[in-house]
Amino acid sequence: MPLSKVNRPGLNTGIADSSDATAITIDSSERVGIGAAPAAKLHVQTSAVNSSIDNVADDFVIENNGASGMTVLSANNDSGFILFGDNDYNAAAGIRYEHANSAMSFRVNSAWDRLRIDSAGRVTMPQQPTFHGHFNAVFGANSSIGNRITAHIATVQNVGNMFNSSNTRWTVPVAGQYLFHVTVMKSGNNTAAGHLDLSFNGQGANVEYRVRMSEGATYDQPSMTVVRNMAANDYMELYYYGTPNIHSEHSSIVVRLLG
Repeated sequence: MPLSKVNRPGLNTGIADSSDATAITIDSSERVGIGAAPAAKLHVQTSAVNSSIDNVADDFVIENNGASGMTVLSANNDSGFILFGDNDYNAAAGIRYEHANSAMSFRVNSAWDRLRIDSAGRVTMPQQPTFHGHFNAVFGANSSIGNRITAHIATVQNVGNMFNSSNTRWTVPVAGQYLFHVTVMKSGNNTAAGHLDLSFNGQGANVEYRVRMSEGATYDQPSMTVVRNMAANDYMELYYYGTPNIHSEHSSIVVRLLG
């Protein structure tokens, strides 16, 4: 039967019998309730809320029919932690608040700072898939038929290894909304026009997104920015057709996961 009081005449160890109501209840399932009959392994209640407890989060419950919460207190030069573990890793994930820096860090897959919020509220995600590069040589298609660009791309940053230089293809590692940006410069020694295309998942020359370099014996520097929903392992390629050369200077290619 549930244990609500312990009577031990002449002794004051363990649970003291000095209250005028049931303060702590331990039921036959070894669940502990403070302020209430327990509905969880440890149930702390200030006042009752008309709500059931989800069975995936019924080990520790804090209940109050009003504002409710818990506090982690730490030294002002140290950190407070909430950790998540499993059979393989006792700290596979977690949340850490650094009092010395007034910063919060999130741990995922046993590594801290997967996401970090600094004291000014600025959010950084160092592992966010990001590519930054540019054309590193002068080239032209010399054709009126779309040609996939298979060379001449230099990498400045390739977080998440989206860009594969062996097939000059950008493959996204996770589903989400991605930004694609390309800036090019057309040579001024050719009066013909040219097109630079973003091709997704093998569209080839039948593309949705195209930037046109104008006709005339003049330099031209068009750019294109596209935000597109992508599934994991979707990919993007660059196609070019036209006779003008593309200059290596003043070009930029950016691909980034927005969220």
